[in-house]
Amino acid sequence: FSGGSLDIAWAKESDAFQALVWAGYPGQEGGQAVADVLFGNINPSGRLTQTFYRNEYTEQVKMSDMRMRPDGKGYPGRTYRFYTGEPVYEFGHGMSYTTFKSNIIHDGREIGLGKVQTALEASHGPTLSETVTTVRVNVTNTGGRAGAESILLMMEPPTEAKTAPKRTLIAFDKVYLEASEMQQIEFNITAHNLALADEQGNWKPQIGVWHLRVGNTKQKLHIVSER
Repeated sequence: FSGGSLDIAWAKESDAFQALVWAGYPGQEGGQAVADVLFGNINPSGRLTQTFYRNEYTEQVKMSDMRMRPDGKGYPGRTYRFYTGEPVYEFGHGMSYTTFKSNIIHDGREIGLGKVQTALEASHGPTLSETVTTVRVNVTNTGGRAGAESILLMMEPPTEAKTAPKRTLIAFDKVYLEASEMQQIEFNITAHNLALADEQGNWKPQIGVWHLRVGNTKQKLHIVSER
């Protein structure tokens, strides 16, 4: 129980613990909820909403320093999008009493720069951005017990974009699957998902190879100049 992230690397790295339960501030029914998970009445499916840093992070980042990006001079950056250090647990980490496998499906066609630019100009900001393409994610329960899986769809920009975030959560969903069941989820990829903001806050499409990521599974998206 805690109100924020803690350095619990000592427990993670110990052979004495097979799993850890972090409940935050669980409220009046928190004890019952934790007991249901520990005794197997409930199959957990929650994910961490924050990065768990090691203690040295507090020495590297001052509370008054709100910079997000690392500076290459000892400042490691903030959040899963920019942090360059090794966290105790990453944003989005979670466990289950069953196992899941995800597969990202896209038609593989290249996306023209002009199409992204036109969609950006027609959009009303990132939250009302025009769809450029769609992808599907097949999620399979490969274990022997029913459970829910949280699908966190991340986008990683081209390596040429040096100051861009390492990755950004662009969509998410949760599915409940019986043992051996598979379900397909469709996600829209918008113009803002394939663009980066400059120092003035203007969104511009980025040519290159973007990567969609769900867990350890990746899929390429190519943004190219029209010939």
